[in-house]
Amino acid sequence: MGRVETDLQLAQRAAMTGAAVALPHFEALAELSREVKADGSVVTAADRAVESAVRDVLTAARPSDAILGEEEGQTGSAGRRWIIDPIDGTALFVAGDNRWLILIALEVDGEVTTAVAAHPAQGSVWWATRGGGAFEGRFVGGRVVAETPVRVTTNGDTGDPPYSGSATPMSTPMATPTATATPTATATGTVTATAPPTAPAPQVAAIKLIREPGTIPTDSPLTDISEKSGVVAGSRLGVVPEEWNRDLVAPLKRLTPALPWPIHPALMVARGDLDLAVQTGGQIWDFAATSLIVREAGGSYSGINGRLEPGPGASVYARSDALRLAALDVVSGSLLSP
Repeated sequence: MGRVETDLQLAQRAAMTGAAVALPHFEALAELSREVKADGSVVTAADRAVESAVRDVLTAARPSDAILGEEEGQTGSAGRRWIIDPIDGTALFVAGDNRWLILIALEVDGEVTTAVAAHPAQGSVWWATRGGGAFEGRFVGGRVVAETPVRVTTNGDTGDPPYSGSATPMSTPMATPTATATPTATATGTVTATAPPTAPAPQVAAIKLIREPGTIPTDSPLTDISEKSGVVAGSRLGVVPEEWNRDLVAPLKRLTPALPWPIHPALMVARGDLDLAVQTGGQIWDFAATSLIVREAGGSYSGINGRLEPGPGASVYARSDALRLAALDVVSGSLLSP
């Protein structure tokens, strides 16, 4: 009897399958059909093909599990639900920028337990399991190699014990993309740099800064806005995508500049390359995988309103709860002040 494939191994295999479908489209962008969805975001034949391929892998291995995907919605109803973003960053994808991802997460009874985030055009993959830590590696020849644990930077502001896979996760701010040279895939799979993309980003609704009851502590040890600002000042900040809501991140950028991000800012927080990241909009499939990876790397995650589980709206990733809470208070204090 063969060895049973774990949920993590299945998620990694599904991500590699999706990457094998996506990369030929990325190398032939001129031939790629695309359209604008009702919410203003771009969708392509690649998005749909990747989601279909990932669904096929998951369904064959776990036929009783539910699946929620950005393009096809939800199928099935079960305590186990796979959450898929087939191409996270479609605007980057169609511009020839290699920072797009494939995101796959497994949610069990409402809690994310397994996560994989792959940058196929860069050959890198990141993963985490609840209580099992976070790692990065490479896709080589259909296998995951060079497994390396990742950990957030600690600068003495943690205030709370690290996330340990319990029912009370930590929260983290996430970053906006800064214009950088745009890597473009050639027919041979080589990536070369061209001008930064200027594709318009979809708009999102205004974000409510009223915190939901029971989501975050109201007795933060940082009692004054200047003290909170001091915690944020000098932090290495990433924002993605800034153009969706510049007002949201303006208070943070007054304290510390937004830095370029060669990989997804949440993953840079997990690896210790950034301290704070803000994602200005998205849905559960945008955050399910990255939230667990950051938490398992010792960091913190929440929605901008303090909601601890991934869901619609803006989100924050940080190296610690203290930094995340300080960032949330800076944002809310600035936007709600007269």
